[in-house]
Amino acid sequence: MALSGEIHITLESHDNLDIRRKLGEMGVQLYQNLSVYDWVIHKFHLNFHRKWLEYLARPYMPMDIGGEAVWVIGEYIDRARSGFDGFIHAYPFTCMPEISARTIITNVLHKKYDLPIIYFSFDEHAAESGFRTRLEAFVDLIQGRREQKKHKKEIKLEEKSKEPLYEIHGGSLYNNIVQFIQTG
Repeated sequence: MALSGEIHITLESHDNLDIRRKLGEMGVQLYQNLSVYDWVIHKFHLNFHRKWLEYLARPYMPMDIGGEAVWVIGEYIDRARSGFDGFIHAYPFTCMPEISARTIITNVLHKKYDLPIIYFSFDEHAAESGFRTRLEAFVDLIQGRREQKKHKKEIKLEEKSKEPLYEIHGGSLYNNIVQFIQTG
């Protein structure tokens, strides 16, 4: 699962209600691209990964509107293409750039990439109990989707085993032998 959003909220465990620890306790492997080092090399124009994320986000947000909005959009696309199971977007309450990114992801990108996403808006009134409940429900959703994908793969493998094999190798005699062996 990927964690992205505004840099201070995603890095400071006190401000994000210790989301990384909670996910770890639930057995979730978390990938977080954003770090202080990442931000510093970006300021020196040496961060080519952020340039890649900007390139991915350009069709949806052609200019930087502030915050990490462009990179969040690019990261959502990149994580969806990479086969991640879920995406967490954490941002400060009323942060306009992050809310703009959320709108683009919800209305456009989620339909295209179908990567489950949950949004957490943090402020001084963020409650631990409601946060944990939402996080647990999201993890359950991700685990259910993973099981469903696994089951679909098993069915596809079963269906493929019934198809005649090796059409180009040996013709019908070879396929008849393979079919005889499969049926027992």
